[in-house]
Amino acid sequence: MNVQAQLPYFPLGPNLYYPGDRQIATYDSSVYSIGHVVKELDNYAGYWKDNEFKCVNEKNSLAYGICVDKDDVYIVGCFNKNDGYYPALWKNGEHIEFSQSLGVANSIMVVDSTIYIAGITQENNVIKPCLWINGKSKILSRETGLTTSVFVKDNNIFVCGWIGGILFGKKPCYWKNEEIHILGNKGSAYSIIEKNDIVYVSGYTKSKGCYWKNGELVELEGKGAAGLSVFENNGDIYIAGMVKNKPCYWKNGILTTVHEKNGYATSITVKEDDVYVFGNIFIKQKYNTFLWQNNEFNILKAD
Repeated sequence: MNVQAQLPYFPLGPNLYYPGDRQIATYDSSVYSIGHVVKELDNYAGYWKDNEFKCVNEKNSLAYGICVDKDDVYIVGCFNKNDGYYPALWKNGEHIEFSQSLGVANSIMVVDSTIYIAGITQENNVIKPCLWINGKSKILSRETGLTTSVFVKDNNIFVCGWIGGILFGKKPCYWKNEEIHILGNKGSAYSIIEKNDIVYVSGYTKSKGCYWKNGELVELEGKGAAGLSVFENNGDIYIAGMVKNKPCYWKNGILTTVHEKNGYATSITVKEDDVYVFGNIFIKQKYNTFLWQNNEFNILKAD
């Protein structure tokens, strides 16, 4: 059965982007990661718990983000209804509809039973960056744009993405409590976290992989790089992404390539001393989902 972490396309049109930065999560002793299976040419969203794939009963659905909270597994993405894609939320496999507008949910975080979702919504036939809090939408900009990541800490809500269009190369930015901070004139912001009053945002600008530390640009090693996911652990900064179309990650700026096949790493997390990198590689004319843990590389499969 063909199984992938995500399709590298934008379901509302032909434009390319990499949705979602938190596609992997750890809880207790298990590792959770999102994906979808293809059955009779139809996509079905789902997730792995360790090596077991659990599929939601939702035809024409895609998963882009995951969060595990108090034994509950939340995944977000989109599903097709009446020939259009709508933002989707599944809790333990049960579909919870929260939007009547076209769009995509890219990232989720659950804090104290409050559900935060970042993504895009269509308003007056224009794609807008959006944040949902317990299903209530907040349009973050009057300009065309999108949000890729949400992070919540100490009652502060951080969201990143870009404005000025849907394609790459627009204005990377982040919002703190709905106040926008422009990071540059050209580029994309994919992932955001906050630690000790420092806001880290990963992405790329001027064809270079980078991250921003409280708005200050830090370039990443490697040509053709992009930082798609950022994580902090014990003062170390980890960023997953790609260099020369190879999946990789950086620890404090030091580059590690996780596979020599073409692909990209979409998400990274660290638990104790274990580093988990998740993404896609291109093998035998199709994308294959992988999980890399401490130099051990595995292709994830669904029965």
